[in-house]
Amino acid sequence: MKLTKHYILLLFGLLISSLSLYGQTLPVDAFVQLNPPYSVNYTDYYDPGSDLLQANLIFQDFNEPSHDVRLRLVIESSDIRISTKSTFIPVNPIILTPGVPETIEGSAWEEYFDLNNVDLSGITQSQLATNGTLPEGFYQFTVTVLDYTTGK
Repeated sequence: MKLTKHYILLLFGLLISSLSLYGQTLPVDAFVQLNPPYSVNYTDYYDPGSDLLQANLIFQDFNEPSHDVRLRLVIESSDIRISTKSTFIPVNPIILTPGVPETIEGSAWEEYFDLNNVDLSGITQSQLATNGTLPEGFYQFTVTVLDYTTGK
């Protein structure tokens, strides 16, 4: 009988720990797409009409009528890192409606690429402003969706 209680407690403990690992789902799905031709020109990614960088966002919480979000953009290679400042808040939120895809591309990225709104590592603001190009290398583009107000 004592052994059975230990098994039940162990089983209960495993159940609780698995719930804490898988119990929460993110309310927004984000899919990032980098389209060819891949450009080394920094401004090409936020030019009006450009579809070189796209983020498709889908709000999955059907209990809410909408959700205001902002993005954190990170571009990194083995040598440099360009990331949206944690303090940056765009003028207007991206308003997501449940189940309706929202595509971010072209000039919608302009505020996020603005040199005043990014932290730079491995490259200076004047180098990027003068050349307008990213140094040769392989780059990873990452987009994180944040609550517009809290930044979380």
